[in-house]
Amino acid sequence: MEPWLTAYGAVLETIPHGYTEQPRFACFPTPQAGWSAMQTLLLRDYVGMTIAGALSRWAPAGDGNVPTEYIASVCRMSGLTPETVLTSALLEA
Repeated sequence: MEPWLTAYGAVLETIPHGYTEQPRFACFPTPQAGWSAMQTLLLRDYVGMTIAGALSRWAPAGDGNVPTEYIASVCRMSGLTPETVLTSALLEA
């Protein structure tokens, strides 16, 4: 896990007994801590990308995601388009 995530109280997910996969997702103590960490990551690494480009990187198909569905869902919920460019002002709103 990236060290900066611990500033938000993140720990690695707990894998249930009997499963052999390795923890790979950060778990946060509160929803607000998770949102703050996500905003920090987006501002640091995704400004200037389109929503489609950012979500294709955030949840790549190679990890078992379906980026086109993820993009459609985020755009439907946010009212933005896949071509919307992420700016600091948009991410800080």
